[in-house]
Amino acid sequence: MDFFVQKDKRITVFYLISTLRRCGATAVLYNTVAGLDKAIRPVVITIAPEDADSMRSAFEDILGCKVIQIGSRGWYSVPGIVYRLLRMSRKEEFAVVHAHGLRPDFIAAILSFFNVRSVSTIHSNFFLDYPFKYGPLIGEILSFAHSIFVSLIGSPVAVSTSLEQVFRSQGLQKVRCILNGIDLNRFLGFRRVDEQKRNAVAFGRIVNLKRFDVISKAFQEATKGSKEQLHIYGEGPMLDALKDLALENVVFFGNEKNIERVLPQYKVFISASETEALPNAVVEALCSGAKVILSDIPPHREIHRIAGEKCPIYFFPVNDVDALRTLIKRALDEPQKSCPVSDLDYFSSARMSKEYSDLYKSLFEED
Repeated sequence: MDFFVQKDKRITVFYLISTLRRCGATAVLYNTVAGLDKAIRPVVITIAPEDADSMRSAFEDILGCKVIQIGSRGWYSVPGIVYRLLRMSRKEEFAVVHAHGLRPDFIAAILSFFNVRSVSTIHSNFFLDYPFKYGPLIGEILSFAHSIFVSLIGSPVAVSTSLEQVFRSQGLQKVRCILNGIDLNRFLGFRRVDEQKRNAVAFGRIVNLKRFDVISKAFQEATKGSKEQLHIYGEGPMLDALKDLALENVVFFGNEKNIERVLPQYKVFISASETEALPNAVVEALCSGAKVILSDIPPHREIHRIAGEKCPIYFFPVNDVDALRTLIKRALDEPQKSCPVSDLDYFSSARMSKEYSDLYKSLFEED
């Protein structure tokens, strides 16, 4: 019998994250907490003030999860955060700090020197992301520093096997994989597979690496003279530049909180990302009954490998507008085809939560 069930014990997991801003990392955290084993007591610790687009109320009101905000933006608040977390963890018989992000990983790395059990979820290939985001010099320094933090954390977790391989190739051999998962029922409840579906959709944070410009240009060329439209959901620093292209048939909608209600109306989903970890958006689109067109990068291929050949997934070389244009035209012209629901089971957030629950328990079984 499970020790924690047998002894009526609970593990307190302090989830450390900068903010609960609506984004991929927050969604993964939400889905993890939603399906945790009863032996796990979650407490979310944010270390910067929330902005308007925060999911804090969802954690508190829907999940009943305690959320505590300590610290403030900036690295100067780290010592105070470390001190408070150290005190909080020592009040618990069984405690784990689970970090999400650069500054949280730094804090978890420090706490590991005080024998606090630590886990980190690595949400991106920061060896590629940071140089794009911060420039070559600062990006290289930050990625090197972040890799040191990860090496000091007891149990670093990558969200895909392709990302796991990246970090193992950098000498971080203890990185393991727990594949990202989503709430399948949330999307399957609105799924449509009928022939009336039209148009294409792309969504996410509008930044350089997502290459919404490539999607827009290819769509414009593929649909000249037709009534098909590309609908883009999301915001970000490249939004104005994207709008300045002034392309016909491309419509912008901003952020959408209820994407599960929106996705089923579209025939095609497109992602042209240059780098990803394990994009939930692709799985969400497949659940909603769309065909998906993806840049040919390892995390996208991993989704295809797991979902199987029956799923309508098409690949094009990264940044190849001509190849993408051809696939868009083909996907819009051909009859509707959808991924079998049973082929998506492994992407369940319930499976992900169980794997994290098992990981937390294993940290104490090692004693």
